[in-house]
Amino acid sequence: MRKLAHIETIKDIQPIEGADMIVKATILGWDVVVKKDEFNIGDKCIYVEIDSLMKDIPCFEFLRTRNFKIKTAKLKGVVSYGIVFPLYLLKEEGVLEDGWVYNSEKNRIESILMNVDLVEDTDLTSIMGIVKYDLEEGESLQSAQNFRLNPKKSKFMNMIAYWKYKLRMFMKRFDNKSRGGEFPKKYGIKKSDEFRLQSLGQTHKDSFIGKSFTVLTKMDGSSMTLIKHNKEFVVCSRNLAIGENNDDRFWKAVHRYDLKNRMKMLGRNLAIQMELVGDKIQDNRYNIKGNEVRLFIAYDIDKKKYLSSKEMIDIANELGIPHVVVVDDNFIYSEDTTTEELVALATRKAVENPLVDEEGLVFVMNDNEHRVSFKVINPNYLLEKEAKENRGKKDKEKSKLKWQLPLPSAWRA
Repeated sequence: MRKLAHIETIKDIQPIEGADMIVKATILGWDVVVKKDEFNIGDKCIYVEIDSLMKDIPCFEFLRTRNFKIKTAKLKGVVSYGIVFPLYLLKEEGVLEDGWVYNSEKNRIESILMNVDLVEDTDLTSIMGIVKYDLEEGESLQSAQNFRLNPKKSKFMNMIAYWKYKLRMFMKRFDNKSRGGEFPKKYGIKKSDEFRLQSLGQTHKDSFIGKSFTVLTKMDGSSMTLIKHNKEFVVCSRNLAIGENNDDRFWKAVHRYDLKNRMKMLGRNLAIQMELVGDKIQDNRYNIKGNEVRLFIAYDIDKKKYLSSKEMIDIANELGIPHVVVVDDNFIYSEDTTTEELVALATRKAVENPLVDEEGLVFVMNDNEHRVSFKVINPNYLLEKEAKENRGKKDKEKSKLKWQLPLPSAWRA
């Protein structure tokens, strides 16, 4: 489950040219615009990531025009990723879920069930009742929520409910349905996902120094996983296994490229992950007729290892399917490589449609069977997405207003 709100440290604060009331703070590797003089370097804070949906309570009233959503914003030329709150926010009414209390003297949040120390990286997502508003395919608001305390019940009953929740989450790992159900994890391949560079700690980034990476384009579509294991053939979306259905768009793609037969002909147990793009998918940003796939991951089930980017391309050629564009097959991450440099590299127009922004880039370490990788999202893509959502909201409001206008007198009965 993604951490949407967590305790972090203000790493740096820089002035913003032409701004008197705001400054740029650095949290992890993210730039966030904050009020001037509200924070100092070294302060602990609550960092809430983009894609978070806050509660409709008085202290978040300033977010009402955004429907309480935390989004990417651009202020005085600075792209701000998320929002930062001081710890005293936890004292405000309604911020914490029922049953939790902020103890500022002990620097922790307390409940009948457990106490949570407010140290760096502490997850506050469920304690603050924050959910992800931009759900992935196959997710529901219920499945995206974490455990919730019931203050009306005893500690013993809450403990039972808590461990039931933990057991349910654990058992999901062993859901091996190949005809629908949860994404099957028994084959070793994980759901397609990458860590954002800005979320990685400095120690992690230091481990990249001197290593070679293949840089791939990140496409905006629907994630699709195919698994061929002995006589089994499983088709999955981002979160779910999908029973065979000729009307399903993922299965239509399988039939279009004859992938069930072609994967069997390879004579190996293999899982591949692709982006499904085209009509009726993310507004078809690449202007593709019909639906197509772009391979970006190949996994050898028997050897329990991810194939290299070169091997992935070989697999794509054998299967007769296109793969994502390779921007650079030997990018060296040096001591001088900065987050700003990589964000600038990812700020580009899409290779497959120069009229729109590329979603971003994925960096995959070469010669590492465990697939060490990270992604860098194009800030212009995020801002474009935000602007589009705002236009859609305004169009709905105009449409609603149109039908609320008084009818002409000739229409009145």
